[in-house]
Amino acid sequence: MVKLDPIAEFREDHRKVRDGLLELMEPCNQRTLLRQEKYLAK
Repeated sequence: MVKLDPIAEFREDHRKVRDGLLELMEPCNQRTLLRQEKYLAK
């Protein structure tokens, strides 16, 4: 019989959501860095 571990499942789901959000945030962070570099170059 297979024993379910809800905590392990939650951790796995949390990692998937976290990684997905980090991937979505990456382009935004890059644009922010470019804006900051332009502002600091003035």
